[in-house]
Amino acid sequence: METGYEIVNLLETLHINKKNIKSAIRRCYQIRYETVVPQIFEIAKQKNVRLDLNILKLVLSKSNIATRRQVFDDWFIRKKDRTLIPDVLLMNKMIAGYAKAGDYKQALYFFRLLIEKFHLDPNAMTCNSMLLACLKTCDMESAEVIWDSLQQDPNIKIDHHLLNSILRVYSYNCKIKQMMDLLNYFQQPDHFIKISNTTCEIIAKTLAENNIQELINFYKQLPTLNEANALKVGNLKMLEWLCFGHLNALKRLNERETEQITYRQQQFLDIFNNEFPEDVKKNFAYNRRCAMVLVECYVLSNKNWINVVTDFERVLAQNQTNFFEYRNIKIIDKRKQYLNFGVMPNTIRMFLLRYLMTFRRDEVKQKFEDGKIMITCLPFHEFSKINEKKIHQKLDNTLFKNELNQWKIPIRVEQDPSIPALFYLNQEDVSLFFQTVPPGNDCLKAM
Repeated sequence: METGYEIVNLLETLHINKKNIKSAIRRCYQIRYETVVPQIFEIAKQKNVRLDLNILKLVLSKSNIATRRQVFDDWFIRKKDRTLIPDVLLMNKMIAGYAKAGDYKQALYFFRLLIEKFHLDPNAMTCNSMLLACLKTCDMESAEVIWDSLQQDPNIKIDHHLLNSILRVYSYNCKIKQMMDLLNYFQQPDHFIKISNTTCEIIAKTLAENNIQELINFYKQLPTLNEANALKVGNLKMLEWLCFGHLNALKRLNERETEQITYRQQQFLDIFNNEFPEDVKKNFAYNRRCAMVLVECYVLSNKNWINVVTDFERVLAQNQTNFFEYRNIKIIDKRKQYLNFGVMPNTIRMFLLRYLMTFRRDEVKQKFEDGKIMITCLPFHEFSKINEKKIHQKLDNTLFKNELNQWKIPIRVEQDPSIPALFYLNQEDVSLFFQTVPPGNDCLKAM
């Protein structure tokens, strides 16, 4: 059967049972004819086929949120069958659906139904979904109320899944002390919970973004955590986090804090040059990521971008890394190309644009055949989807506009009319820039 209507017609002519109903509903979802499911329910009612929770769970697990709500209300609120009472698993499906959508109000509504109307006891999965809803809506206060309640409930065993959920809430709100207090509390013998690699990743990423000293302390604690919890958090992963921690510390410094800038740069370079294994650096995929981070460190550590060029070119030579991705535009003309600045921080994007237009302009002219210099910041895999499906996603090019306005010859940025995900540099402005600013000279206005 290829359509839902054929399934409905067949059910109307047969003597059916619960098994037939379940198979029919499953087939409707396979062929994407879920709109006829309410008709199948009606046929079951007319033929006195009593449904069970398994059939309703199937519908709830396959449907979108709106359909879930309609089915739930039909069977449990408006009571088509008063013998049907939802269990905790079914209620958890409803709560989880709204939690993932970030609708805390509706998640709370079903949480209250679970307790007050159906007199069910929430379990760990229920609490996990409610904590997710709090995370999605940035409601730390409600998350802490839920966390305190489940700690008092003897029927709920706190595991690393629940711990990770509350840690994510604290991470989003940058509550580092609360995170570290929880970790230390649940590593004590009397309260021990076996944590996971994900637990360490949540903590390390948060510390890397906000508190480098706490990250260093956590790094020193990692061998003990690995042993106590049978973890497999490798030293290499932690070294990455430390590098990002020093980079983020650099980003927060202003140019007058020269001693701190020098210190952070040296800390970063010590880790990168002396502690990263050589065999890892030779891996191509890892190599590009490492090189990108290293160049970002150089850019952040120098007031004048020109001073970074020597280090940058050394990185290019040593790592055999291609920072400049020229891709073909299949939508318009396979011979035309665009410059892909996807999957890199803005500091790198701006540096590469300056470097290309100042030191590699002959290459740029050749690649674009003296035509429009076309750019996107979408990752290649996303831009490929646009190529295939002709999806028009407008790109925010404000960053580039602000950057190019600071050049000795400002260059206007123009949106591509046929592919909004692309923009290009005004050709007249580019020509004037090339004529006026000699190769190798700083492109920026004197401050």
